[in-house]
Amino acid sequence: MAIRHVVPTQPELIARKVRDGHGRLYASCAYILAHGPFETAEDLKLADFVGAGGDETEMLQAIRSFGVDIAPEHLCVMSDSDIGAWEMVSGGLGVMPMLEELAVGCPDMQVLLLDAPIYEVPYYLTMYRELCSSRRIRLVFDALVEMLSAPTLPFWEGPGFSR
Repeated sequence: MAIRHVVPTQPELIARKVRDGHGRLYASCAYILAHGPFETAEDLKLADFVGAGGDETEMLQAIRSFGVDIAPEHLCVMSDSDIGAWEMVSGGLGVMPMLEELAVGCPDMQVLLLDAPIYEVPYYLTMYRELCSSRRIRLVFDALVEMLSAPTLPFWEGPGFSR
């Protein structure tokens, strides 16, 4: 099973949409103090951005959806790991789009451009079609669907996250 933000196209996979997340731009308080303030999209045109997911074009498109028309050279770091990229931003390396429900657990991170459009991010729970016939697997799948469909997500307790 996996949580994805796009519907899988592989015929052997099934997916169930469980929620829509909302993305915003975030930076650490330290980065804002050193390079800000960032009160408008124009202010962010010269900021350093950190990207996740490995697709630079997709990341630039996400950033531009907030009304920030940055040049590719302002995407200073790309990471295949969302967690790794988030840690870089938490450490003061730049600005990054992140899901509100994850960022809310990081008190040192600040939302930028509160008036900017919210970036919609769907969540899909996926698994191999052949696993549906297993009662145990189906019970786990259904329990995860119920949990992920709840109005608020449970927090992972660990470094950088708190309630």
